[in-house]
Amino acid sequence: MAVSLIHTEETMTTPYDEHNIAARVIEIAEKCRYSGWFVEAGTIEALLFYQDFKIVPGSFLFGILTNDLKKAVSHADSVNRYRIADILCCIYNFFPSAMHGSKEKVHDWTNPSEEKKS
Repeated sequence: MAVSLIHTEETMTTPYDEHNIAARVIEIAEKCRYSGWFVEAGTIEALLFYQDFKIVPGSFLFGILTNDLKKAVSHADSVNRYRIADILCCIYNFFPSAMHGSKEKVHDWTNPSEEKKS
């Protein structure tokens, strides 16, 4: 008599999986390409981590998010230096306006409990 062992293993999900980051990166990248903007997948991923988990990106993206283009250009790598306009279009079209535009907006986005009280 053959014995059948069925092993069910619970899979652990991570916040990355729960927020479906990989699929969203592909979706946004395809929409950007369709619009003529070339934005690296890693850049979109960093923006999604910032949007979903309030993780402040590196100096380059921080410069773009805060409209400090001098900072963005000075911290850009050789590829992204020529993609700043594309990244700005991507952010403007696919991310909430509350998360970019000034240092104050970025601060408020990453520190929601410290929002200005009227």
